[in-house]
Amino acid sequence: SHQWVRHVVGVAHSQQSQRYVDAENFSTVTPPSVSKSVVAEGDFCMEMNGSSNAYERLQGHGVPNEDARFLLPNATTTNLTTTFTYEALRHFCAKRLCSQAQWEIRAVANVLRKEMRQMSPFLASYLVPACHINADGMCTEPYKKHQECKVGRPHKRTLLRLWSLYQTPVGKDLRSYLDRPAEEH
Repeated sequence: SHQWVRHVVGVAHSQQSQRYVDAENFSTVTPPSVSKSVVAEGDFCMEMNGSSNAYERLQGHGVPNEDARFLLPNATTTNLTTTFTYEALRHFCAKRLCSQAQWEIRAVANVLRKEMRQMSPFLASYLVPACHINADGMCTEPYKKHQECKVGRPHKRTLLRLWSLYQTPVGKDLRSYLDRPAEEH
């Protein structure tokens, strides 16, 4: 939910309160990387159970839910209702469909795109990662993340360097080449 609610322009969120809702027996999300290892999954479950038991003990000592919730882990599930303008949804998908985005938020973005495809395949065709031709057409991730990507689209830093070169006298040959009709290339 932390990544989800960071999107605010053209977006309205309503999230379940952990202040008023009793989180006793809360459910959690286990990351796939944890599930790959029996030992890691055992450690994860042990910590989640420990948090749950501590939460319940605090409640038993008369600590209100709004203060006991400080023990709830990031893996605690929550309920959200969100509305997007179309442009906000495009921005969300541009950021969160990127192969470098975290698995959980990328899965949510894929579900949104799938739902939009059912309503309007045309509009859904623009719900793509930033590097896709129907978006920015270039990678806008930090350069180190871009180097890890296997998609192979140009990075904005590379394009800015090319543009800078294009503006110099050295770029004269490049300009004359690009200014010719495409059939002459």
